[in-house]
Amino acid sequence: MQNDRFNEVNKHFGTEVRMIRKLLRTALLVILSLGILPLAPGLSGSAQAAGTNLALGKSATINQGGTLGSTSASLMTDGDSATMWRSYDVGTPVTLMAQVTLDLGSVQSFNKIVLTEYKQKAVQLTVDVSVDNTQWAQVYTNSFTATGSTNRVTDMQLGNQSARYIRISAPNALYAFGIYELEVYGGNLALGKTVTINQGGTFSTNMAANITDGDAATMWRSYADGSPASLSAQVTLDLGSQQLFNTIVLTEYKQKAVQLIVDISDNQTDWNQVYTHTFTNTGTNNRETTIAVDNLTARYIRITTPNAVYAFGLYELEVYNAASPPSSQNGSMIVHTGLYGGAAQTVTAAKADFHLYLFIGQSNMSGRAPVESQDLPVISRAYLFNGLNQWEEAKPGLVTNRTSLTTTQGFNRYSSVEESTKVNGLNVASSFAKAITLSNPQLTVGIISNARGGTSIAEWQKGAGTGLYEEAVRRTKEAMKTGTLKGIIWHQGESDQSKANSTYMSSLQQLVGDLRTDLGSASVPFVAGQLLPTKSADFNQMITTIPQYISDSYWVSNAGTVSIGDGSHFNASSQRLLGQRYADEILNQ
Repeated sequence: MQNDRFNEVNKHFGTEVRMIRKLLRTALLVILSLGILPLAPGLSGSAQAAGTNLALGKSATINQGGTLGSTSASLMTDGDSATMWRSYDVGTPVTLMAQVTLDLGSVQSFNKIVLTEYKQKAVQLTVDVSVDNTQWAQVYTNSFTATGSTNRVTDMQLGNQSARYIRISAPNALYAFGIYELEVYGGNLALGKTVTINQGGTFSTNMAANITDGDAATMWRSYADGSPASLSAQVTLDLGSQQLFNTIVLTEYKQKAVQLIVDISDNQTDWNQVYTHTFTNTGTNNRETTIAVDNLTARYIRITTPNAVYAFGLYELEVYNAASPPSSQNGSMIVHTGLYGGAAQTVTAAKADFHLYLFIGQSNMSGRAPVESQDLPVISRAYLFNGLNQWEEAKPGLVTNRTSLTTTQGFNRYSSVEESTKVNGLNVASSFAKAITLSNPQLTVGIISNARGGTSIAEWQKGAGTGLYEEAVRRTKEAMKTGTLKGIIWHQGESDQSKANSTYMSSLQQLVGDLRTDLGSASVPFVAGQLLPTKSADFNQMITTIPQYISDSYWVSNAGTVSIGDGSHFNASSQRLLGQRYADEILNQ
């Protein structure tokens, strides 16, 4: 009977399609690598590469080799396999040194580069990477034993890399070397890693290892005697070490899951739930679920499917640290265009005594820790600026036009840029407001919180096209009609940990300078906080040097803070501690 079931699985239409596609793709790769067929217009390295091309539309600079006619550098990253950059030199030399530098715009994680070359002009290819365009490290080199007249696709497997700049060198290339497409891809962190079946059993030879083998035609499938109507299944993926990631992709056999739960852990003892979803339908087609999460750090990922329709199975479990996609084609991250808020309150304090504070940054400023009972009471003489451009009581609550979120949210719930699917839990603004009001009974505090998770400092720059900066300024200016700006509180850096150098600091200087100018507050205090102690030591050390580079700036320590269990986000007690420390820095000035 088991063999009959096994045959049924392998005859499933979706599986056959996957196998055929994979075989065709593999055959095409072999043919191209042997030079049997030229690479025709319309076919580029992207035909053999999976995932998001991080280089698409990014800036490329020609360091050596010149440019022939209108074959500009931008054609290497335009996604069009029929256009190219081609080198040029007067006199048509036999050989030519060519070198190009690709700027990814910010530090990105990747493990693969696909280069589609005009004919086979390179005799050697070298790849170097850098975070600052100054210090370089070589990650790839290859010498070719043959040249020819057909276009060549070179698939470079690099191992996990993290860099902003990629430099491609072709020493003594045959004239005239050229590149159709330069593509960069992030790696699947789960590929080849160990998976353990906690619940659900295993059907025949459909082993756990199939979930991370990179083969879309193989799978793990659950099993129980008697073929029950439903069966709970649970698997744990071990990434081998702590890894930073923000995307999980599950390819499921048919549509057997009625609920998916994802938990993460560093030790397999303390688990934190980062995703849950209930499906409204099942079916016979295979289902792919892409789970976008905040930038998380963990070693173990646990997938649970309670009461799945028998027999649940997984083809592939993939984990990526992907580039943050913009919310729309123009890159805007402005999400909440409608007006919303709670009951408006009248602030009786004089404008000079109504002290306003802007809270911006990424997910730790949004707040991912759950709001607890001690955080619920209204803070006396403190107000929260809502989406109606009005002041309401400073307390956690719900957002009336986001009925899908039933969890009580914190002070970032009116952010105009945070994703609608994100719960804004407890952040530092709550304990900060309590500390400031308790310090002086004559003061009233106004909170403007406009953070967004998963964002880099580049995305917060004025004119970046994301709207993050512009929305922070717009909402603060509205609030300043009734109050006086007294501080900017900044907590960000999880997306920029590898920039513990002048690149980050210069970007921060620009950001603070622009904010002070546009808000008309040349010396308003700026306070930044360290990341979790488990994050980059170099980055956290750099935070302590901010006062050396930015006037009227200060920093707060991460001492004694811990995460909610995901390795990236402060828990509730740590958020309260940091809020108090932010307030202390303001009060000490």
